Amino acid sequence: MESLIKNPQRASQVLDFTGILPKPYAPTDIDGLVEWKNKAYVIIECKHGDKDMSLGQKIAIERMTNDLSKAGKRTVALVVEHDVNNIQQSVMVGDQIVRQVYYDNQKEWREPNYIMTAKEAINNFIQYVERG
Repeated sequence: MESLIKNPQRASQVLDFTGILPKPYAPTDIDGLVEWKNKAYVIIECKHGDKDMSLGQKIAIERMTNDLSKAGKRTVALVVEHDVNNIQQSVMVGDQIVRQVYYDNQKEWREPNYIMTAKEAINNFIQYVERG
């Protein structure tokens, strides 16, 4: 399978946002964002091991999910866990296990009902969206 990363060397470059906002505000990152046929969004956040999102990142992703839903787009946010310790090695996100899910306006993060990979979760969501 051909990699979707167009420039792996550039992907490791640090973007420094020091001083861009007044304290205590700081930008957050999102590891993946998929827009599906002008109908839906999938937000993906990958965490190594049992590391959690910061409170600010969690709030930002919840609000983004809710706002996109209010705009008429079905939206799901996934926290995907991986155990790839070597930072030079790629994490195949689709094969990793989903730890938490946040659906549009559900008010809380939930654990999946069964063990599923990110690919399975995204495919299930897309099928749900396509059924209308």
